[in-house]
Amino acid sequence: MAETLMGISAVPNSHPLFIGNLGMHGNLAANEMSQQSDLIIAVGMRFSDRVTGDVKTYAPLAQIIHIDIDPAEIGKNMPAHIPIVGNLRQVLGELNKLMSEDSPWQAPAQWVETVTDRKRRYDEKEIPDTPGYVEPKCFMRLLSQRMEDDAVLCADVGQNQIWSANHFGVRQGRFLTSGGMGTMGYSIP
Repeated sequence: MAETLMGISAVPNSHPLFIGNLGMHGNLAANEMSQQSDLIIAVGMRFSDRVTGDVKTYAPLAQIIHIDIDPAEIGKNMPAHIPIVGNLRQVLGELNKLMSEDSPWQAPAQWVETVTDRKRRYDEKEIPDTPGYVEPKCFMRLLSQRMEDDAVLCADVGQNQIWSANHFGVRQGRFLTSGGMGTMGYSIP
């Protein structure tokens, strides 16, 4: 779960290609799309079993570009077709220069339509209302709607972290968490 949490506020939830978190604590739309991907650019990702399930059947069509500062992480759980060891800021800066020098890249329209449709169907999925009970998923969605665009959400460890990650829409703000460290009390200060 840590690898899907740590980059949450890097892309606004409203971006057409943002579909949410992967893995057992993620959502169906993101998991389906990763299984259909032909390219996965994994940035600082461990490919833990909580994300992939059985690595033998994870993203069978995908070529994997794995970027990490720690060479021991690359290819440890999932084979990397293109391994890149380096500082994220430098590596992504160089990749961005290469892409914009030749021609600006655009996601294929059919892929964007598929992602957008899956995301919409997932977001529209109703959460049952139970009288006398505050449904945490609904609470996080409502809190997100009422917060300023630059709101910062700091989640502690446990189930609240997962509800927050999956249902709080980060726009221009940040999502802070200790990720996989499991640092209880992280959100208190």
